[in-house]
Amino acid sequence: MRLGLHSSYNWILCHRATCDAQNTRKHEMPFRLSPGTLNNMGARAKRSQLAAFSHPSTGGEPESRGNDATSVAAAACLVQDLIQQLSLGNSGLEALLDALPEAKQDEWWGEGPDQEGKHPPQAERSLAEFLSEAAMDACASRVLVLGPPPRESRLLSSLSVGPAVAVQRVLVVGHSGEEVVLCWQMGLEDSLEPSYKGLCMSERWAVQRVTGEPACEELPRAPDPSVPPEAVVRSQLVALQALDLRWCYSFASPANRAAFRDDLSLFGSMLRSPHYSVLLGHEAAEVLNARQVSPSKFMCVCGVHGRGEGGETQRAVFVWVCGLRGEDDELQHCWLTDAVYRADTAAPVSPSDL
Repeated sequence: MRLGLHSSYNWILCHRATCDAQNTRKHEMPFRLSPGTLNNMGARAKRSQLAAFSHPSTGGEPESRGNDATSVAAAACLVQDLIQQLSLGNSGLEALLDALPEAKQDEWWGEGPDQEGKHPPQAERSLAEFLSEAAMDACASRVLVLGPPPRESRLLSSLSVGPAVAVQRVLVVGHSGEEVVLCWQMGLEDSLEPSYKGLCMSERWAVQRVTGEPACEELPRAPDPSVPPEAVVRSQLVALQALDLRWCYSFASPANRAAFRDDLSLFGSMLRSPHYSVLLGHEAAEVLNARQVSPSKFMCVCGVHGRGEGGETQRAVFVWVCGLRGEDDELQHCWLTDAVYRADTAAPVSPSDL
């Protein structure tokens, strides 16, 4: 069987790394290599080689990194490179996987069922889903891995917050036009890397966690493609606290409006019902959990403290369901609310029951 040049190189490198690891004495290498680490060495070496060719003027490293691969500038370069590679599809997802801590990588590269008969993650979910659950919140997973790649990005700040911890803040414009700020939490870890002599230990930046928040400084008053669903939920909560029903209703989707026959007074009647009255003029609200169910569906669980019917203080839990409007909609690429229902009581009131 003939192998291409690159395939031959990767096979030889992986084979040599595996043999060297197996033949090294314990006092020279006092740790055991997991199957996932061995399997991933070829891909890691290949990406390192490609990165070297992409920056020939500085011997394989971007000028901003200097000679220190553990500098904060190196962490910033890694983040920007990862965002650019995500536009390449699966290869970008693989690069992001390679940037996770090795313990997370081993979760993905696990071979065969474990003692309980459970199979490795890749047998049950896609790589995008794994990355989303392993290192991202709903906002980051939506704009980076679950949907089409982002349109553009810009580094806002790069900060060292500890001896081995750095935070990168990046403004990202998603494929639909939504604008968010992603916070990349990076950590230095000892990593086993392949080299021409076999294996060596070195420090590298790993992506610990990526979280996102709306880029808009003020809460939006109307739908817009730049507004992410997190800002839609927050705007509606503030509007309900201020008893501004028209503001809240402006983010209702066509299907949601149809349930109220596009009648603002009917919408108000539902909010004054026992199930929803705690929302009106509530004292405080907080997001308890958020999940990006699909590229076009967002769900958010909110806890609300307020006074319900009769004036008694209540704590209620509500679920927001938001959807992204399609290309054939007059509000295309806008996030709107499809439904809001109370999760800590019986079934919500239907508009037809009012």
